[in-house]
Amino acid sequence: KVIIVNYWATWCAPCLIEIPNLIKLKEKYKDKAFQVIGISVDDELADVQLFAKKRPFNYPVIMANRQIYSTFGIVSGVPTTLIIDKSGNIVERVVGYKPIKYLETAIKKLL
Repeated sequence: KVIIVNYWATWCAPCLIEIPNLIKLKEKYKDKAFQVIGISVDDELADVQLFAKKRPFNYPVIMANRQIYSTFGIVSGVPTTLIIDKSGNIVERVVGYKPIKYLETAIKKLL
């Protein structure tokens, strides 16, 4: 699958703009080999759970931990988005908000 891994936080304003775009992309490409995974860098799981109740996700969200950072690397800021090809290679690391069209163009090239 083509995968978007998105590091985010409940307190991050650009993240709150980006999350609805990721939800739209997941819905649009639900029948393709495509997945979105959210990784929260929040300190408290309860904050993420409360956020998810108010704004449900259509993709899995996990909490960042040592194993996640050893797999994908430590992020310097949020949002940070990794675009991963079907072979599991990180083809792009985007720090900061990117519009939905930017992400969709990257996905289409890999599907």
